[in-house]
Amino acid sequence: MEEIPSFNFRNHPIGFLLAFFLRKAADLPAGQKLAANEKLFGNLRGEARVRAEDEFARAFVALLVRHVRVD
Repeated sequence: MEEIPSFNFRNHPIGFLLAFFLRKAADLPAGQKLAANEKLFGNLRGEARVRAEDEFARAFVALLVRHVRVD
């Protein structure tokens, strides 16, 4: 698998928003949790979950930036 370059994804608007929404989704009450979110991150708690969500957002933005060209 190709390594994804490291960069501050929070400087990218999509990275910032994705990380923000992942964090907010984690804070929802039990009956309102998003199934996809919980499938990816539900077994993690606290700082480990935040790091995993941030890594997901960073990887998503890295791939987006690499494959989407806006002229």
